[in-house]
Amino acid sequence: MKQLHFIIWCLIFSLPTSIVILYPAAYVFFIDPLWQWNHPFHIMAWHPPFNERIQKTNYLASRKPKIDTLIVGSSRSSFIDPAEFGSQYAFNYSVSSGTASEFADHIKYTRKRSAIPLKLIIIESSFNHALKCKRTFNAPLFYIDNAENFTKKINNIFSKDAYELAKKTNAFPSYTYYLISGANFRSYRYGQRDGFTPHQKEQEITYQVSSYRENVYNKEFDPLFPRYISEIHDAVGSANYIVYATPVSKYLLKLMVEMKQLDNYERWIRDLVNEFGVVYNFMYPNMITMNDDSFNDAHHPTSDTASFLIRIMTNRAGTRDLEYVAVIDKTNIDYLLPIIRKCFEEL
Repeated sequence: MKQLHFIIWCLIFSLPTSIVILYPAAYVFFIDPLWQWNHPFHIMAWHPPFNERIQKTNYLASRKPKIDTLIVGSSRSSFIDPAEFGSQYAFNYSVSSGTASEFADHIKYTRKRSAIPLKLIIIESSFNHALKCKRTFNAPLFYIDNAENFTKKINNIFSKDAYELAKKTNAFPSYTYYLISGANFRSYRYGQRDGFTPHQKEQEITYQVSSYRENVYNKEFDPLFPRYISEIHDAVGSANYIVYATPVSKYLLKLMVEMKQLDNYERWIRDLVNEFGVVYNFMYPNMITMNDDSFNDAHHPTSDTASFLIRIMTNRAGTRDLEYVAVIDKTNIDYLLPIIRKCFEEL
């Protein structure tokens, strides 16, 4: 009897401590802000993209999804709904500040985890990918190793940082957030910037142009860029692919001219065409880039713009030559690049 009383008193005294520990852990498990658990109980919520390299790699590591259509790129591509390319098995692996050095590993890991073969891969190329910019993130294998480490998954359930991140989820859509509901993960960002005033947009554009001036367009061409895109091409294997050069606003286009980057720009396009054969180039003065309404800031497209780019790349939007896109290949590159350069110089 005394032993039973002792057990009861231990339970009574430990119950508050257990609740304090287990409630946050259960909350993190069900909200799953790191996308580590393959369960159908995720509360419907909009998740902030605190680190998409972690989140999207965790998603792939924790399940065997069916993926036949894949997007690899930076935040500029993260607003694209991959299902608009015509498949219900589509995944957007774009990550903030993604670089060409990462995309081959992203493709290979998606192929490893997918339960079905990859059929179509959309490859983003941004001009800054070809410059010697400072890389601020770890290599993909670092995130893959962590994602496949079960001990880290358990530790994260009890992590204060994970709990705080879980509390940042929203019940309503927010700009750049991802929707999670039950077992359904939407792999692209919400692209509507609701309540964003023209003055706020102007301020953000000014900040981003200044950042590109100081950290991007003052860099030299990266001699490793041809190797990176060759590795991407090898990773694609037998799948079909589309390579596209992202549009940016006229403010960044003018900055390129000002900082004398047109020779490097042409070298970038030539390297892409030499490697992949065809490039959908949206990055020059055209009806998209010269229209401020095409972007939420200096270089991130609106949802409507993202959809329009897809329609062009899938031949579902009738466009005249150079009006919205320059489809460049080895047969027309020497003709088109001088025309595009002249458009830049007239800015």
